[in-house]
Amino acid sequence: MRKSFAVIIMAAVMPLMLSSCSFVKIFNNGQPLDSSISEHELARIVTVSIQKADNVASYFSSIPVSQLDSVSYSTFAEYTTILRNMSKGRGDITAFRILGDKDRAKMIEDISKNSGINIDEVYPDEDIVEIIYDDDSEQKVYFPLKRGENATLDGKAMADTIASYNYLFHYMNMVYRSNSKALVSILEPVYSEDIYIDSVIRKKAEHIIDYYSEYVKSGYDDIKVSFVSPCLLKIALPKVDNAKGKTFSKEVSIINRNGVFLIEDNMPVNPTNQKIYLFKGDIKTFAVGDVLGPSDVKNLLGEPLFTVGRPNDETGMERIVMCYDGMDLAFEAARDNTDNWTGTLYSIRIFGQGDYRVDDGASIGMNISELLVIYPFIDDYDYKIGYEDENGQRTVAFERDDLGNIIGIVMK
Repeated sequence: MRKSFAVIIMAAVMPLMLSSCSFVKIFNNGQPLDSSISEHELARIVTVSIQKADNVASYFSSIPVSQLDSVSYSTFAEYTTILRNMSKGRGDITAFRILGDKDRAKMIEDISKNSGINIDEVYPDEDIVEIIYDDDSEQKVYFPLKRGENATLDGKAMADTIASYNYLFHYMNMVYRSNSKALVSILEPVYSEDIYIDSVIRKKAEHIIDYYSEYVKSGYDDIKVSFVSPCLLKIALPKVDNAKGKTFSKEVSIINRNGVFLIEDNMPVNPTNQKIYLFKGDIKTFAVGDVLGPSDVKNLLGEPLFTVGRPNDETGMERIVMCYDGMDLAFEAARDNTDNWTGTLYSIRIFGQGDYRVDDGASIGMNISELLVIYPFIDDYDYKIGYEDENGQRTVAFERDDLGNIIGIVMK
């Protein structure tokens, strides 16, 4: 087992330590050629470069050429700037440690699971260094080094991190600028399946912009980087409202799969928590949870084909189903002394083509591409819409056939 260790960083002696490398004899553009430094000294140099922006060039020049892994100064400076930005608000850096085998394996497993990438295959022979701050936050800051006879920087990991960071912030910039055309260009490579026709991608871009405009109260400058790795990078928006006016922190992440970027920005299908109704043609009728009697239903929908009922032993009520051509309504009902009943609408099931549809026009026979134009992010929720009313959570589920056509709609 590789032992974890921590090295206390003493800012007061850093210049002396860096200037005392008397074994360095030959330099090329500032880099020593004929020497090597230990892995923990290399980790220290990266750590102090993250801590102190004004001496990055000096720190970089103290790394032997053989341990740079072809990393240029501009790459090194940009990479350490990213981690420095992530470190803001954490207090002083007090130490660092190289993760032991157990901690490293757990971290690699978590990143691989969340990104869908085998980290050990893409970035083999890596040690992971954790920076330690005086605030002891759960938000950890890490950077990799490549193992070997002499440890080196990891050029690929650093370049991939920079690419992920820049791409994610480009996306956020376009969102905050309400640039739907640019967002379409960002989304197109992600949504390459046939169902994602041009109008669907445009609607997704518009939905993102509308959501941010209405609910995201954090400005662009309020974005906080919460996790950094070459293939998975996360940011947090600390002030986001929901439909009830409650504030929460929203996470946005990017996955980098060999230069193919996947933005994960969870969008609610029904951000206004809108109650969803059954329509007959242009007539708005009922929503699940409504309390109705048979006359209320018949006044809007006409006489049913038939009505069936059976006792519900669990509730002591009666389950009554009113069946129409292509649609039925199920009630939890109680009968009075005259055999009339009043019940709570338990579910609505649409199963045939006809006049019945859901709120915004979804109906039987519609293709899921058409459904996505109405609800642009319903594909992220297994083609279900949710909302909450006074009695709890409600769902509207769209059942599809193998060709992607809607064959059933269940509201309950």
